Amino acid sequence: MSIQSVVESAFGYEDVSNSLWNIIYSLFAAGVMLVCFGVWVAFSESSLVWYFHFGTAAAYAAIGLVLISAGLFLAETGQVTVPANPVSAAILTIWGKRLEVLVREGRVLRFNFWPFYIDYIIVDVSEQNLPFCFTQVRCAATYDYSLSPGQRQAVTGGTVSVSVSMTVTPNTDDAKRIIKYLNYGGIEKIKQVLEEVTSEGVRHTAIKYDWETFVGMKAALTVMLLVKISEVDFRNLKTNSQGLVDESMYDITPDGYKELGYVTDPIAYLFPERIQGAEKTPEELIDEKRKEQEIEIFLRIARIQDLADIMDLGVKIARLNIPAIEPEGAADEGAELAAREAKEREAELADTRTTTMRADAIVEASKGEDNKPTISYERALEIVRIGRGQAKEIIIRGGGELTGAAAIVAGNLNK
Repeated sequence: MSIQSVVESAFGYEDVSNSLWNIIYSLFAAGVMLVCFGVWVAFSESSLVWYFHFGTAAAYAAIGLVLISAGLFLAETGQVTVPANPVSAAILTIWGKRLEVLVREGRVLRFNFWPFYIDYIIVDVSEQNLPFCFTQVRCAATYDYSLSPGQRQAVTGGTVSVSVSMTVTPNTDDAKRIIKYLNYGGIEKIKQVLEEVTSEGVRHTAIKYDWETFVGMKAALTVMLLVKISEVDFRNLKTNSQGLVDESMYDITPDGYKELGYVTDPIAYLFPERIQGAEKTPEELIDEKRKEQEIEIFLRIARIQDLADIMDLGVKIARLNIPAIEPEGAADEGAELAAREAKEREAELADTRTTTMRADAIVEASKGEDNKPTISYERALEIVRIGRGQAKEIIIRGGGELTGAAAIVAGNLNK
């Protein structure tokens, strides 16, 4: 049996620091006893004491002082701190070999010399925020459905930018997962892996939908990324008579959730293909509401029960969010144009409503005792438009005299 295996069997457990402290306490105790024994020998009147083969009283005291000094040296140089800020943990090593022993925060003792070579690898296990931004994400081609099927032509899919915010933390449930975390090279290497996987999931999904649809898929995309990264399943929930999620599902446990039937393709399930701009049927609206409820329950279960535990990387997802999906380039210009046109239409409608209300007020005010208006609605509209500067008043005279009443020619003319 090698020295390494002996040391491993004697100290290869989580409470190793206390065992090393016991060695130091033993050195202190032995040293103090020898010094006291030396003093007793020096002042003893019994000649029998001098028959001991250890020599003189000075030798006893010297050995005792050496042991005490060794204990003090080991206690002073062997202490190391596993910090609490940032939150940290440590993996025990013996003779350079990492053991599946996790040491928590606090002051611990190490003997990093022959024959022990007991040391620690300190790991920052605090939450790490990983922001990702993917640009030039190509979406599916779009069609103008206002044209007949034979005249429709595909338009190159627009591009969007997708922001993903992820918070991960090394999994300290056991030492094996921290060792996996170290094997991958720590947070920087894991960030690269997660960025590649997330980018692949985002781009693979975007190409199936036009950009107008994709910008509204934040919640569904969050579900898809959690399923893809952590290999958990999105599951169908029990529904009530109205086609919505049954209230009992809001109290479902993680074990109960796992027993439900799972969805093989969450994105296709949550966002089935449909004609862009087509009016939704009542059945589709109910189906959409139910899926929102299923997403809500899935995210709640994942958040509170660590369903999003990435076993192969040694980390778990504490939070995953998609803050923004925004159009780029021509798609962005199209979005701005659509928004501007919508605002213009809204302003026109508001202006029309205001004009109509004022005309109604004029007609109402012109009513006499017989409750009949003396001004027609058309004339009231002309008065309002002239007053708001939307029309010009032209008075036509003939033969030097006013031809009856002034003729009003009102139109939407610019001044």
